[in-house]
Amino acid sequence: MSDNTALIEWSRNTNFHDSVPAPDKTRRSTASIPFILILHELEGSQVPMESLQFSITFYKKSESTFFGRTFVFGQELVVYYHTTITDEDVEAVCEILEITQSANNVIGRKPIGWTRLICFKENEGQKSPLYSGSLRNLTISQNPLPKPGFFLNYEIRAYEELRIVYGLLPPDTFCGPHEILPGVAGRYLPSNPAEHIALGPTANLFLKNIEIPRAQEIEDRIKSFAEAWRKEAFGADSRPVRINELRVTVGLHNSWHYLGGGGPESVAFLKRFEDSFVASTLITLRDAAIDPLIAIVFELECALEIPKPGAPGEMLKVALAWAPHLNFKEGDYNAFMIPGPGRSVSGKMLWGVSLDIQVFFNLSMKEGSAPIVQTQYITNIKEGNPEDDLRHRQEQANMMRKIQQLEAELQKARTQTQAGPQLIPIKPPPSSPPQLTQIQSIEIRPSLTQTLPRPVTTPVMQPQYQAQNMQSAYDSNVDFSYIDAIAPVPLNGQRPETSFSTMPLDMPRALSRADKARLVRAGIRGLMDNEEFSGIRPRLDIEAQDPLKAANFVIQFLAYRPPVRGSRMPSRVCFGVRFYVFPHTMTEPVTIKTGDSGVPWVLEKDGPNPELLMKFEVEPPVWDQVDFAKYLMKKSLSIEVWNAESHIHIGNAKINLVEVVRQGKASVVSTKEYPVFDENKEQIGSLQILLRNQGMAPSVRLQPSQDALKLTGPQARHKYKVRSKVLVPLPDEKPIAIDNEDQRKRLRIMEFRKSQTQQITSEDWDKEKQLKEISIIRESRKPMAIKQALREYMSTAEKIHARVGQAFTFQYMLRNPQIGEECFSVIIEDKELSVVKDVSEWQWWVNHFNYDRPLEYDMITPDNSIILRPGESCPIIFKFISWNPQPKMITAWIHQSKGSPICAMELEVVPESSPVDQILRFYECENRTVKLAIPPLYSSETLTKPILHCSLEKAIVQWENEREISVELKTPPAPNILSFNLVAYDDPYCSEVVANWEIKLHSLVGVDVNVTMGQATAIRLACPGDEARTVALYSSKDDCVFFPSPHDKPFTLLPRSVNSLPVMIRSDSPQIQRIRVHCVDIFHRQLVHAWVIRIESSAATITQIYEVKCKLGQPTDKRVLFVNRSQTWAIFHFRSSHPNVLEIKEPRISLEGGAKGYLWMHVPAASQPNPAEVCVFATDSEENIFECLLFKIDYE
Repeated sequence: MSDNTALIEWSRNTNFHDSVPAPDKTRRSTASIPFILILHELEGSQVPMESLQFSITFYKKSESTFFGRTFVFGQELVVYYHTTITDEDVEAVCEILEITQSANNVIGRKPIGWTRLICFKENEGQKSPLYSGSLRNLTISQNPLPKPGFFLNYEIRAYEELRIVYGLLPPDTFCGPHEILPGVAGRYLPSNPAEHIALGPTANLFLKNIEIPRAQEIEDRIKSFAEAWRKEAFGADSRPVRINELRVTVGLHNSWHYLGGGGPESVAFLKRFEDSFVASTLITLRDAAIDPLIAIVFELECALEIPKPGAPGEMLKVALAWAPHLNFKEGDYNAFMIPGPGRSVSGKMLWGVSLDIQVFFNLSMKEGSAPIVQTQYITNIKEGNPEDDLRHRQEQANMMRKIQQLEAELQKARTQTQAGPQLIPIKPPPSSPPQLTQIQSIEIRPSLTQTLPRPVTTPVMQPQYQAQNMQSAYDSNVDFSYIDAIAPVPLNGQRPETSFSTMPLDMPRALSRADKARLVRAGIRGLMDNEEFSGIRPRLDIEAQDPLKAANFVIQFLAYRPPVRGSRMPSRVCFGVRFYVFPHTMTEPVTIKTGDSGVPWVLEKDGPNPELLMKFEVEPPVWDQVDFAKYLMKKSLSIEVWNAESHIHIGNAKINLVEVVRQGKASVVSTKEYPVFDENKEQIGSLQILLRNQGMAPSVRLQPSQDALKLTGPQARHKYKVRSKVLVPLPDEKPIAIDNEDQRKRLRIMEFRKSQTQQITSEDWDKEKQLKEISIIRESRKPMAIKQALREYMSTAEKIHARVGQAFTFQYMLRNPQIGEECFSVIIEDKELSVVKDVSEWQWWVNHFNYDRPLEYDMITPDNSIILRPGESCPIIFKFISWNPQPKMITAWIHQSKGSPICAMELEVVPESSPVDQILRFYECENRTVKLAIPPLYSSETLTKPILHCSLEKAIVQWENEREISVELKTPPAPNILSFNLVAYDDPYCSEVVANWEIKLHSLVGVDVNVTMGQATAIRLACPGDEARTVALYSSKDDCVFFPSPHDKPFTLLPRSVNSLPVMIRSDSPQIQRIRVHCVDIFHRQLVHAWVIRIESSAATITQIYEVKCKLGQPTDKRVLFVNRSQTWAIFHFRSSHPNVLEIKEPRISLEGGAKGYLWMHVPAASQPNPAEVCVFATDSEENIFECLLFKIDYE
C-alpha cells in the first residue's frame, strides 16, 4: 500500500468513524463497561436474517437527540461497544431494512420498522416490539405505532475481552467484526464471541530533529491574521501582537480516535534558529501499535498575547495546522500540514492562517513486546499467535485485579464522603496523558473522550493542492466570524471534573482553602494572589488619602450551588450588573456544568478562556473620589441571574462592597459564596464570586493646591465660585441707549431746542448726514456686537455633573456697584435651576455646607428680587435638581431695576449616571392600576423614616408600615418597560441620597385565570406571527405553568396569523401568583412574545386529614394507608404542595379497583418548631380521579 493510498483510506475511515458526543446532562459512571450485542431473529417476518440490514445508534428521549455513531451491519449479527452511560433516559434504537441484492450489489431497500433496545445492562434473552415508520419520527412524536406480531429477539452480555481494546475503540461507539480496527491482532474483532481478542504488534517510536522552515513568514502571517481579527472584533490598537509560544503536539491515531483515548500525548516546544523553528527534545511514542492505517499526527499550536483597545494584553491559545504521517519505516521524512480554517482531527478549531507549512523529522523505531511486521501491507488474519494470546490474557487478568482494587478504594472513599464532611485529597492532573498500558486510561479516558470537539469532516486532500487553495483564501477578504462562533481549544487540554462539599448553612461565607483547591482543580486561577478583607471597620480618611486613586474592579463568577430541593437551574445563564455609575451590563451566556444535587456546579464560558469575569476600570475625578469611597463602604452590589435561553429573570444575589475596600493596600481579593433569592424571596441556591480591587496610579495627577481631603461632602464638588463681568460703562464710553420712553422724549425736546438756537450751515448738514449714516451702521451691527459681548461675558461657564435626584448647589456673591441703592432681579431660563430663598432652607445650607452667611435670611422675594445699599453684598445660593437630566445649557441673568443686566452666567449640564442600590423588576398586566410592594430602601440602623421622592410624577408613594413602601401607578400598553427612580433622603432638601432604587415595570399581555388548587386547567394564549419562526415556550415556574405536547418542544410559528397556543396550569398554592410565559426564537435568540398569567386558586375539597407528630431536629419517615376508591385499576400520582416540608418518597402507586396501598413520606429535620399544613394531591394518569389529603405537622 503506497503512502498516498494509505493516506486517502485513513482519511475516509476517519470521517466514517466520526461520532457525535453524548449530551452534557447524560449520567455516567466512573468506569466504562464492555458489552456485546447479538441479534437472533425477527419474529413475524418471512424475510431471512441474511437479507436484512440493521442500523443502530444511541438516542436520548428527553432531548430527542441522537448521538454516538450510526452503525450499519448485516450478515454478522454481532456488535461490540463499551460505555460509561448509566442514564435510563438513553436507549439504543435500531432500524431494520430489507435489502435486495444482485451480483453482490444492493439494488433496493425496503423499510420494515424500527425498535428500541435496552443496551446498558445484561439480559439473556429479550424481545423488543417493532414500530412502523422511520427513526426520524422520534424527533416529531414520542408515541410511535407498533407493528402487531413483530418482535426482535436479542441478547446483551458483558464482554470482558473487550477491555483490552479500550485504548483503540472510543466509548459509546458501535463496532462490528467486519470493520477494520487498527491495532488489533488480525485487524478485526472476532465474529465468534468465544474467540479471544489480542493486540497487534507494537514498538517504541522516536521522533527527533523536528524542524519547520520559513519561520519569519510563519510569524508574519500569524501576526497579520491576529491583528486583522483583533481589528474586526475589538477595533484598532497600536500595540503589536506577540507570539509567546509555538509548539507541536504528536500522537497516534487509528482512524477511530487517538490511541489511549485522549489527544496528542507528546509535546515539543519550538524555538527560532535562523529562519526555522526547531525542537531540541526527543519525542518518544511508547508501545505504538504498528499498522498501515495508524498515523502519526502532528498539530501545530501557538500562544499569542493580543492587546485589546483600552485593555492589557490577553493570552489566546490557538491551533494553526495539522498533518498525518502513515509510514513507520526508519528514516527522514517531511509532511505537508493542513492549515485552517477548519478543524484538526482532534477537534480543535484551526485559524485561517493560510501557509504552506512542512514539518521535517527523523523517525526511528525500537521493537516492543510484540514482533514487528516488516511488510507494507498486513493481510486479513483471523487468528492470532497462540503465545501472544496467552500473554495478553495474563496481562488482562492482572489489569482486572487492579481495576477491582481501584473500584474498592473509590467505593470506600465515597462511603466516607457520605458519612461526613471529610475532605478527600485530589491529586493534581498528570503532566501528560497516561500511556495505553496504565490502569488510569481505563478509568478516566473513556469519559473524557466524550467532551472533545468533533473531528474535522473534510477529506484529506493532497497537501500541495490544499496549500494552494489556502493561499488564495488568505489573499481574499478573510471572514473572522467562525472564530467568534467556535473558539480555539486551550493548549492545556480538557478541564477535569470537579467535586464539592454540600451547601453550608452560614451564608454569605468566605470560601475555605478546600473550596479554592477544588476550583483550582477545575482550572480557575488567582484565588490566592492577594490578601482578603480583614474585617476591621474601614475609615474614609484612609481611603481618601490613598495615592492609588484609580482602580481595576474585577467580578469573576466561579460556581453555582443549587438547592438540595426545589428549584431547577437552566443549562445556560447570564448575569446583569449595575456597578457604580457604569450602565447596566450583561455578561456573555455561560454554561452550568451540571453535577450532583447540593454541590456547586462550575460556570464555564464558551471559547478558549472558560472563565467568566467583568472588569470595570474606575478613575474618578477629584470631585468624585470621596463619593466612590463612600459607595464602596456603604453600598451593596446586586447581581441579576437570567436564563440565557428563555430571557427570564431568575433571581438576585447581594454583595457588600465594603469587603473590597483597600485601606491603603495595593490590592484586595474577596472570594465568597452569596445566596441567590427569587422574586418571592425564596433562596434558589448560592453563587460563588471572586471580587478583586486592584489599585492603579491615576493618569491625571493633582496639583499641590488640590486637596481631595477637603471634599468632605457630596456638595463640595458643586460649590462653584462663578466669576462674571459687571456690565458698568466706563467714563470714556458712549452712553448706552435709553430704553425709558419719557427720557427719550426729553432728549428729543432738548435736541429740538438746540437746533432752533443754532444757525444751520452746510458743514452742519454734512455732519448730521454722517451721524445718520453712523447710526444706521450701528443699528445694523448691534445684534452681532451684543452676541460678541455675551460670548465674552459667558466665557467662564461652569459644568454641572447632574445625577438623578441629587441636588447640586453653588454660591454667587452679588455686590451693588452703584452709588445708590439698587434692586436686582435674578432671571433663570430653566425650571430645574432655582434660587434658595426659603429662610429655613437657606439657614440649613449655610450651616451644613459652610456657605457665606447673608445679612438677613429674609432678603429674597418669591420673584427673586433683592435690594442692596451701595457697596452691600449678598451670597446667592443656586440649586439644581433634575429627575431626568439631559445635556443642555442654562443661562441666568441678574438685572438692575432699570432693566440693564449686571451679570450673565452660563451653566452646562452634563448628565451622569447615578449609583443604583438595586434594580427592581415587576411584571404586570397592561393598562391596569397596580400597587407595587417595594422593599425598604434604608438599613436597620436608621432611626427615622427617610423622605421619599419618586421621579414618576403620576405615581403615588406611601408607607404601608414602618418599613414597607408601596407605589401605585398605571401600567402602560404592552410591550413597554416603564423605568423610574425611587430616591430616599435624610433631609427635605435632597442634599444627599440615602438610597436610590431603579424600578423597571415590564408591561405584558395579561391573562387572568381562576383554578382549583391542585387540579390542572387548560387555557390558550393568542400569539400573532409576523413571520415563520422556530420558537419555544418557556415558563418562569414550570411546575405551575407547563405546555402539552407538541408545544413542549420547539415548533414553527405560522406567519401572518394568530397562533393559538395551549397552556396547562396547576397551582399548589392558595396565594395569587404571577407567572411569565415567554415565546423565544431559538435560532435568533429573540423574545417574540410575552405574557403574564395572574392565577387565583380556590381551595380544594379535603378528602382526609392526618395529624403527624415529629421530633424537633430529627428527620421522620411516615406512611399512611391510601385506598383506590374507583372500580378500575389506576396509577396514582402524588404531589406535595410543600416538598421542602413533606416529601413523597414514592410518587407513583398502581392499585386495582378498591385495593389499598401505603403512601410513604419523609419529613426533613426542622430547626424551629413551626407547625405546618401540607396538602398532598392524588390523581390518576388522566386526572379523572382527584383527592386532596391534608397533613398537619407538629413538632415536639
